[in-house]
Amino acid sequence: MSNTVAVENGIAGHFKQATGRSRYGVDWAVRITGARDGVVIVRTYFSSDMPQEAEKRALADKAALFVQRKLDQGWLPWPGVVEYEDDAA
Repeated sequence: MSNTVAVENGIAGHFKQATGRSRYGVDWAVRITGARDGVVIVRTYFSSDMPQEAEKRALADKAALFVQRKLDQGWLPWPGVVEYEDDAA
């Protein structure tokens, strides 16, 4: 199956963690076109609360790659949040 994955937009914020702390990150809207059309949300986290512009671009790329890998493994997207952690790569 052929799919095209593209990051459409993102919203940055601090996201509460199970530890009670919040962590700075971005929820990306990732559009899938092709055999499995849809939009999913992928959350990525910055390495610090003062990220560089290059890290923002790198996280958008990681979100798209994450979705592409899941699709390649047979994943069927459905509405909701798919979490992605940097150390899970």
